[in-house]
Amino acid sequence: GKYIVAGSSNNKLYLFSDDGTLLWDFIGTADGSTEYGTAFVSVSISSNGDYIAASDKEYLYLFHKDNNTPIWSWVAPGYPNWAWDWPSYVTQVDISADGERIIAGVRSYAEDRDSDDKGYVFMFGNEDNTSIWSYEKESLNDVLAVAISADGEYSVAWHVDGEKRMYVFDNSDGTPLWDFGPLSASRFSLTVFSMSDDGKYIL
Repeated sequence: GKYIVAGSSNNKLYLFSDDGTLLWDFIGTADGSTEYGTAFVSVSISSNGDYIAASDKEYLYLFHKDNNTPIWSWVAPGYPNWAWDWPSYVTQVDISADGERIIAGVRSYAEDRDSDDKGYVFMFGNEDNTSIWSYEKESLNDVLAVAISADGEYSVAWHVDGEKRMYVFDNSDGTPLWDFGPLSASRFSLTVFSMSDDGKYIL
């Protein structure tokens, strides 16, 4: 609880100490050419307070608490939305307790109206922006939520497609261990979940 990270709708990221002192801030890379691309939408800080993962929709960043210069950044793959020119974007991020594993959900827009949007799950280490593994499923068009166990061994992702399904992954190679669904009712969806430190239980 020594550090608090906050993202804002004016595309700024803030790191505070536990007494409310602003330690640093950062302005996101999204250029603001569309209203949809100018806000930090997801942030996560490691339990030891050393590492911060954050997304301003288009970009994923990893920081160390001592510096507002990103260790690395990564842009979500895909095209701008063909109808509204919204960029493909990172929907949610989470980070392990030691900051060595970062999971990101992505919505990737298709090039044109005749192609299908895609949803991805990406796993990263804290050394660079090369993904350790990624997961894509046919007709997976939106990954709405992700979480990672504190020990970094397991992760969970919730996606929306025709089936609405939750997947649990082995983080060593991205293998889906099991899934929950389909939840086909149009008004029924998982909205939030949490994972135990060892990844054995999911609420």
